[in-house]
Amino acid sequence: MLFSFLLAIICSFSATAQQAIKAGPMVTHADMRQVTIWLQMSSECNVSIQYAPIGQSSLSKKTKVYHADQQDNHCLHIVLDSIEQGNRYTYEIFVNEQKLQISYPLECSAPPLWQWRTDPPTFKRSEEHTSELQSRQYLVCRLLLEK
Repeated sequence: MLFSFLLAIICSFSATAQQAIKAGPMVTHADMRQVTIWLQMSSECNVSIQYAPIGQSSLSKKTKVYHADQQDNHCLHIVLDSIEQGNRYTYEIFVNEQKLQISYPLECSAPPLWQWRTDPPTFKRSEEHTSELQSRQYLVCRLLLEK
């Protein structure tokens, strides 16, 4: 009986977390010193995020409190503005000063500061894909004209 009661309480807390967040959280932008987290809440509320480098919870910081209101469809862009480049961070979401229990790890990172210090990150040029696509279009047009 007691076990059922405790299980019901625990389930109600996780249901509250799922009901509080309509969509997200999602990392939308990561810069050298800040990361932006996007959230859409299901109703008006106050939201903040506490974050710390992975494995260093003693260095945690908390964002200012953001208010989700109907005017913005309860969408928030929460800025974590004390991020060190190249480090990974874990974060927790607080709605109306209560920590939400999320079933998966919430992590983010900022890119390393490489400009004029090391080689730039590798990337693939889009010209390769464009020229390949153009040659395919050329072949299709040529085949159609020959018929």
